[in-house]
Amino acid sequence: RPKPPVGKKIKRTAKEKLLDSDLWAARIESLRREPDGAFWAKVRWYTIPEETAAGRQPHNLRRELYRTNALGDIEMESIVRHCFVMSPKEYRDATNDGDDVFYCEYEYDVHWHNFKRLADIDDEPETKEDPSDEPYNAANDYNSDTDEDSEYDEEDEPAARCSARKNQSNEKILAANSWKGRIYGLQKIGIRKIPEHVRCHQKTALEKAKATLLLATLPKSLPCRDKEMEEISTFVKDAICNDHCLGRCLYIHGVPGTGKTMSVLAVMRRLRSEFDSGALRPYCFIEINGLKLASPENIYKVIYEQLSGHRVGWKKALHYLTEHFSDGKKIGKQANQPIVLLIDELDLLLTRNQSVLYNILDWPTKPNSNLVIIGTYKLFLGF
Repeated sequence: RPKPPVGKKIKRTAKEKLLDSDLWAARIESLRREPDGAFWAKVRWYTIPEETAAGRQPHNLRRELYRTNALGDIEMESIVRHCFVMSPKEYRDATNDGDDVFYCEYEYDVHWHNFKRLADIDDEPETKEDPSDEPYNAANDYNSDTDEDSEYDEEDEPAARCSARKNQSNEKILAANSWKGRIYGLQKIGIRKIPEHVRCHQKTALEKAKATLLLATLPKSLPCRDKEMEEISTFVKDAICNDHCLGRCLYIHGVPGTGKTMSVLAVMRRLRSEFDSGALRPYCFIEINGLKLASPENIYKVIYEQLSGHRVGWKKALHYLTEHFSDGKKIGKQANQPIVLLIDELDLLLTRNQSVLYNILDWPTKPNSNLVIIGTYKLFLGF
């Protein structure tokens, strides 16, 4: 860039300010209007690689962002303008969409400091339901004096800079905004339109029972698992609270459907709330399901990818992980904090020479590995 005249400075663009952490990017999840008429937005924040635990790596693109699981409420007046956050395919095919174009392939967990590909997150089934199963009519709840108040643009990827004004359009989707028991105005729920017949339909008793019995449905509570969950919680706390954690392994087995994985995840959610309150030291949690692995060796790729946010071959990933757990070499700027690794369906890692299991279970035995492994195994009983 040309040098500015003496005594002058070159004005930075909004893109440069964002990449320098002077502005922030966010995706608008919903909108609401307060009683005083001010509009607020619930947003999901994006972050630059420098603000993650791993830091910026050589493989990171200059315009790369990470979507986070951190939500926030901002006033619409604080938004400057719209920007585009594209998937790898969209970014590759982009031609001339302006300067405010960014690339995003991973989601970064701000609590457990790990990475997950957005393609894997989008493929996961939706299991959450609205606890109040009552019919809803948007027309009866919202009354507006002007048409401008009810028109907002809907994008395929509604990413906006905390910094970015939403364009108004005539093709809008109106939905009621019930916030803290009060209804004020509009809300665009997520980034997809909810069909009217789905949103207004009240489930029958048979439909509720059918939805409850689905394998993907998560129960609200785990009956008769208090003792097991207490043992798991004690094991994990002793491991991550010890200043000289030498690594530990926990093996959980049982017949299918008895709540092995669910008990572990319930404990980790409870520990996460304790971590948020400051009662626990920072740690990293990684969950891997053996059913999602194309081959047992791919577990090395998944572990390294969640720690670094970078994809490599399984042989390179094995080399980097061995250096990390054996020699104490950090992955990027990752802090030397305990790592809790949950391996579901441990039996799917079996190979002819058992090299995968031997390598993984050998890591916790290394000095200062700070690795805690929890493995679940299905036990089938034959008669």
